[in-house]
Amino acid sequence: MEQTKKCTTCQLELPLSAFSKNRTQKDGHHRECKADVKAYQQANKAKLQSYQQKYQAVYRFENYDKLMEYEAEWRKNNQDKCRSYVKKSNAKNPQRMRDYMKIYNQRKKNNNDQ
Repeated sequence: MEQTKKCTTCQLELPLSAFSKNRTQKDGHHRECKADVKAYQQANKAKLQSYQQKYQAVYRFENYDKLMEYEAEWRKNNQDKCRSYVKKSNAKNPQRMRDYMKIYNQRKKNNNDQ
């Protein structure tokens, strides 16, 4: 017989498979059923996105140096992935690459003239 649990939101007795796992709870599952959590997230999507964007902006600002170090290390350790990404991107957007190269060559020429 499958164990059941009462959802704190909808007050229904549901099987444990209807609840997400949560190690911090005594029974190892969330208090709200998956359906209620999903309904809440859909009803408050804009509010949750706004909060997340603000949180990430503050985090990036406060940890800029740490994030740049991590990114540089990742790029160093994954050069093949970076190169393949650039190749794919350039293949999808050839005009953008041409425009970039024009600007790059002009700057290079201007720097050599000085």
